[in-house]
Amino acid sequence: MADLTPQERAFARDMFQGAADLSAQNAARAETPEAAEEAEIDAGAYRGVVEDIDNGKL
Repeated sequence: MADLTPQERAFARDMFQGAADLSAQNAARAETPEAAEEAEIDAGAYRGVVEDIDNGKL
């Protein structure tokens, strides 16, 4: 697979950052502790992808 262009990398970063933000919002609005925990796990996973993009691992 070819390396991403700077524009593709920025787009991917923005998409995953948006997903992380949305998951964090969902955690705050969750109706049960289990749902909140699941949303926080999702947010953390998305943040990890953003970090990997920022660090050039992806």
